[in-house]
Amino acid sequence: MKRRDLAAVGVTACVACCAVPIVSVLAGLGVLGLMSSFLIGPAGLLAAGLAVVGLVLVRRRRARQHLALEHWVHVDIDVAERAP
Repeated sequence: MKRRDLAAVGVTACVACCAVPIVSVLAGLGVLGLMSSFLIGPAGLLAAGLAVVGLVLVRRRRARQHLALEHWVHVDIDVAERAP
């Protein structure tokens, strides 16, 4: 056997031995990515929905407070003009 043939056999053995773990790690990362998409996606939509509900509630509360403040009467009392 020549050196080139021996190197070819070594490369073939390396590919045969290491290809399966490398592919399985990449497949595992793909599955984890898919699972995280299924979990994080709906969680993000839920968080966005809660934020919208909170925003609507805060705006309604501020509008009610603003309407309540419009019914107040402002009275100016000038203390300096009192007669002795």
